[in-house]
Amino acid sequence: MKKKTLSTILLSLLCVTLVSCASGGSGNPNNNPGVNNPGGGNTTIGSVYSDSERKIVYTVDYTLSTQNFTEVAQEVSSYAFSLNGYISSSETSSSYYYFEFKVPVEKLNTFLNYMEEENNEHIIRQNISTEDVTTSYNEIASKIEVLTASKAAYVAILNNNDLSYEDIITINKEIEDINAELLKLNKELSSIESITDFATIRMTIRQPTPHELEGNLSFLNSYINYLKDVGVFLFEFILYTIPFALIAGIVITIVYVIRKRKHNK
Repeated sequence: MKKKTLSTILLSLLCVTLVSCASGGSGNPNNNPGVNNPGGGNTTIGSVYSDSERKIVYTVDYTLSTQNFTEVAQEVSSYAFSLNGYISSSETSSSYYYFEFKVPVEKLNTFLNYMEEENNEHIIRQNISTEDVTTSYNEIASKIEVLTASKAAYVAILNNNDLSYEDIITINKEIEDINAELLKLNKELSSIESITDFATIRMTIRQPTPHELEGNLSFLNSYINYLKDVGVFLFEFILYTIPFALIAGIVITIVYVIRKRKHNK
């Protein structure tokens, strides 16, 4: 009789679980594609983040080259802090800085615009990657909902006076297993929330390489040569026009003197 009672209770619990699965699975939207906007160099990408209900992981990679790398690193860090961001890891040496920032995802566009406006000349590499984890998030949330409903049903069963000692032990074991699974799933859910609430920005700020310096010097030398060519042209122009200017001046002077004498007579 007691075994029949337990079987009936467990069958009722199965029905509750199936109903919970049906209601939990219906709220899993996957029709909207995630953002996928990789960039590089000086691309304008100041509107990557969009305020939606989807769970998107944003990762931004920068490489900056500047002789004032210490100053630029301090300025970028200060700006990230002003957006309520923080440094999750860092590495420094005499020639470069490496940072991994976490910035609130709703401030990501603001940070991207700042980098484009204030450090565009230093950026030699820029890439943005995204990952849509909405499906995983919703699946975990649905499992938590189902297990929570199952646990509540088991707890309700314990109030049944017809249970045997063996039935109580079995049900308590099921509740312990559910609690362990809920603990694991809630950690996974919190992990997804943490990586989607904050965008990851990885940034290397270093001194220019010899090749980059050589390129800058080549430009400077080209500009200097251009100025030299302009100076030579002006000098030659003046040198060639001086005789004609002198002749014109003498002719004008003679004409002026003749006219003045005629006027005096």
